[in-house]
Amino acid sequence: MNEQNINNLVKKAKVLSDASRVRLLLEIYQRGELSCVEAEEITQLSQPTVSHHLKLLAESGLIRTEKHSRHLQLFPNSQAIEDLMELFGELREVKPAV
Repeated sequence: MNEQNINNLVKKAKVLSDASRVRLLLEIYQRGELSCVEAEEITQLSQPTVSHHLKLLAESGLIRTEKHSRHLQLFPNSQAIEDLMELFGELREVKPAV
């Protein structure tokens, strides 16, 4: 695993270190899209807290957002999620020192 992959994995792992963000990412990934209102309902968190979590997920590149009128729709960035899974797969291939 090269240095760039390690840094990428660390950044994404920090974003995914919160259960609410993981839950949101899974819901967005499974459904294909989600509204902010649905995100609030799923997490049972306040609107500002959900906005904060979504901002971090978007900044990490794991989701993308589209504004429709006054509403924000959330979509998974499938390529970024697949890349992350590939990085975790690379970790499995690392052999421990004996």
